[in-house]
Amino acid sequence: MNRSIVNVTSLYIQDQIELIPQLQAIVGVRYDMFEVDFRQRNGPRDHLISKDDLIAPRYGLIYKPIESVSFYASYSQAYVPRAGDQLTSLNVTIETLKPEKFTTRKPGVNGISVLIWLLLPLCISWIAVTSSIRLSEGRLFLTKGQRTEGVEVSLAGQLASNWSVMGGYAYQTG
Repeated sequence: MNRSIVNVTSLYIQDQIELIPQLQAIVGVRYDMFEVDFRQRNGPRDHLISKDDLIAPRYGLIYKPIESVSFYASYSQAYVPRAGDQLTSLNVTIETLKPEKFTTRKPGVNGISVLIWLLLPLCISWIAVTSSIRLSEGRLFLTKGQRTEGVEVSLAGQLASNWSVMGGYAYQTG
């Protein structure tokens, strides 16, 4: 049986800076250290160790033409270590143990009032993955990447002091 141990060390810092009263900037960075100790029982090598030091930026802008409405755009990267069940059907190599990298771009708007008590936030997103493990014909394999695009719409409102309503819809292709 395959066994993997993953140690994750992370440090994250972010600030939201007011450039002018209607415009704010978000700037952040995350450091991740992933250490994967993988013991493979069914492949050509029986012990692999992978260590990755990664830096992921995050930044964005928020524009508020009026206090209750905001337009925003953001960009971020994130990493996820590979471990566990996603490695059970693969012939694991050091390349297979490399973390997945996610790049996300999101423009959107918050605070659009449909009625006095009902808000309709809208978000459009593009997510790109540099490499991923995919299933095809019953076998898992490592791909060079994939792209997901989508739209999210949600409703939130306060009907009475003790009665709130919320709902949402998300559509993604990829």
